Amino acid sequence: MGVAGGGSLATSLHPVMPAVVLLVTIGLMWFLLVRPQRQRVRHHRALIDALEVGDHITTAGGIHGTVIGLDGDDAVVRIARNVEITMLRAAIAHRAANTAVIADEIVLES
Repeated sequence: MGVAGGGSLATSLHPVMPAVVLLVTIGLMWFLLVRPQRQRVRHHRALIDALEVGDHITTAGGIHGTVIGLDGDDAVVRIARNVEITMLRAAIAHRAANTAVIADEIVLES
């Protein structure tokens, strides 16, 4: 059964309709994929810019430590007593809410 007048439903749609559907799809993809990713990047950039000496951090590789020095794009992180690593600031994934934790206070039992 077609639309009155003998034409099918597909031929009776307005010729602009496919363009509208395409624009709605692009807009939906923007809000579901691109926008959240940009917000995550913006949040990470703010985290990197706000780093201070003494902050307890976690790297992207899962290493926990305390920032003991900052130099340009690099950060010196103490991960254990007498163990310090130099890494890119961009590799820091999280900063602990309680920055009072110091890596030197961690006692490893052997």
